[in-house]
Amino acid sequence: MAAQSPLTTARQPLKAENKPLAGVTICDFTWAGVGAYSTFLLSMLGASVIKIESQSISVGTGGSGRTSNPVRRRGVTVSLFEELNAGKKSVALNLKHARGRELALGLVAGSNLVMENFRPGVMKRLGLGYDDLKVVRPDLVMVSMSTSGGFGPESLGTGYAPVFAALSGASWLTGYKDGPPVELRFPVDMESGTMGTFSALMGLYRQETLREGSYFDLSNRETFGAFIADAFMDYAWNGREQGRVGNQDWRMAPHDCYPCAGEDEWIVIAVESETEWDGLKRALGNPAWMEDASFADRFLRWKNSDALDQKLGDWTKDRSAREIMELLQSFGVASTPSHSAMGLLTDTHLNALGKFKGLSKRDGNSWIFFGPPWTLTGSTVEVTEPSPELGQHSREVLTSRLGLSDDEFDELVEQRAIH
Repeated sequence: MAAQSPLTTARQPLKAENKPLAGVTICDFTWAGVGAYSTFLLSMLGASVIKIESQSISVGTGGSGRTSNPVRRRGVTVSLFEELNAGKKSVALNLKHARGRELALGLVAGSNLVMENFRPGVMKRLGLGYDDLKVVRPDLVMVSMSTSGGFGPESLGTGYAPVFAALSGASWLTGYKDGPPVELRFPVDMESGTMGTFSALMGLYRQETLREGSYFDLSNRETFGAFIADAFMDYAWNGREQGRVGNQDWRMAPHDCYPCAGEDEWIVIAVESETEWDGLKRALGNPAWMEDASFADRFLRWKNSDALDQKLGDWTKDRSAREIMELLQSFGVASTPSHSAMGLLTDTHLNALGKFKGLSKRDGNSWIFFGPPWTLTGSTVEVTEPSPELGQHSREVLTSRLGLSDDEFDELVEQRAIH
């Protein structure tokens, strides 16, 4: 009997003490997509994330972007904030109040990592820059994420995902041949946030092994710009701007998204080698048009890709995307449906991996939550707590971590140092 794959054994949620980042505490000053996703990934790896929010900072909504990208259905409203901040604790401080700043410094002193994605200079003006923070925690790791980084002539420029993408050059390369550049959104935030997570892990490793702190200053435009290295090289060596090519590839053909039977149903097909082309021919039953001299080799198929796409689209339009995928994959051809939200929720693979979880909001309503984008051998990491209400854990965190009495806490609320 074949040995069972470790990824298919019983998958129970890891206990907190067994998670990779168990024992790591993060002071999370982030807001909106990039920062929230970065600390969310670290939270799913077991870190304890204290989200420090402030009503006195005029960014997003209440300093946190809590109402960004709301989705309302059947009377239930869920926002991007709720998706990316599940499992975190919220402490609401007035960071412009001297005592509020003192409380923030106290929390930093007991933390391994600080993450923020304000415009450069905001944390320093609040007295919470890296030089200020390492006084209370010399081996502190701090990660800052901003549009263009903290240095250079454009360092103070503000931006969101479409701006990062435009500055990176990726938007200019994305779109159809005769159309304008395409605005890129969530993938840019997610990639930039992932780079923040990667930097944090490097810093934590250095902290653990060398007992030294680190400061990472990340430029979101540069993070995403790394994805178009081939365009840089093409221009540097050949003086050629690649331009926009839609779904086409510079080497592969066919390489496109083709219409299928059903409303707004599509299939992605990509063929690179002669072996894959032969597999595609056999899957289609070796039709005569595929033997045309204009499709005789890779170069000719690429040169005549418009005609090839038309022929292939005529074949796909009368079949379902899943039917096509199963057929082509059986012949070694890369293909998959272009999933809608419904397609993802009903996807056999994702459901078999248990990627969709239900989380209940505090008002009793629930929503479907997409789990972590990885699998740990023999187990899985789950988020079991919804996103916090603003300041929900202020008393709990400040009394347990900083030793405030309930009376002291109430007095600081009266002084408006705590929201």
